[in-house]
Amino acid sequence: VREPLPRQWHLGLEFGLQGASDLFRVEALDGFSPQWESIGGGGFNASRFSATFDQDFSLGLFFQKDMGEMWALRAEVGVSRMDVIAEALSGQTGELYLYERVDMVNLGVGAEFRLTRAPSYPFAGIAILVSSLSPATFDDLAQTNLGGRLSLGYLQKITPELALRLEGRVGLTTLDVDDYHPPSEPAVEVDYDPESTLVIFELLLAIQASFGG
Repeated sequence: VREPLPRQWHLGLEFGLQGASDLFRVEALDGFSPQWESIGGGGFNASRFSATFDQDFSLGLFFQKDMGEMWALRAEVGVSRMDVIAEALSGQTGELYLYERVDMVNLGVGAEFRLTRAPSYPFAGIAILVSSLSPATFDDLAQTNLGGRLSLGYLQKITPELALRLEGRVGLTTLDVDDYHPPSEPAVEVDYDPESTLVIFELLLAIQASFGG
C-alpha cells in the first residue's frame, strides 16, 4: 500500500526571463515625423511607433503549503525591471529605441496541482494575479491591475528536502493607458491606439526547500 504523501511547507527562490505584450501604438497625422520624448529626456524622430515590453530578468520568492496529497496553496511575489522598446518607423526603415523602463511587481495567490504521485512530477497551477507597474519617466503609465495566471512545469526531487523546478507561465491582466498621451516636440495631432489587456510571459527556474510534516 502506498504511503500518503506528507503535508509539508515549501519555500523557494525563482529566477528567469519575463516578457510582456504591447502597451500602445501611435501615429502622427498629416505626415509629421516629430521627436517623441523618451526615458531620461532623450528622444527619437518617427512618424509612428509601437511601445512594447522587452524580455528581462525576473526574480521571485514563493511560499507553498500542501493541503492534500495532490494539491497545495501557493503565494508568491516576483520583481522585474523591464525595458519598454519603441518599434519606430523612420522614413522607410524600422528602428528600435529605448522608450521607458518599468519596475513590475507581480503578486500571485492560488493553487498548484500535482499531475502524478511520483517523487518527481509535472504540475499545473492557477492564480489570481496583481501586477503593479512603476515607470521611471512617464508617471501616467503607473498603475496596478488585476488578472489571472496559468502555469505548467516540472519538479525534480533531489533530496527529501530539496528540489528543482522548471516552470512556464502566462498571465493576463487589465491595462489602463487610455488617458496617456505620448509627448512629442512639436506637439502634433495623433492617432492613438491603446491596449486594454497586458499578457505576461515567464520562463523560470526555481530552487525549492521543503520542511515540516
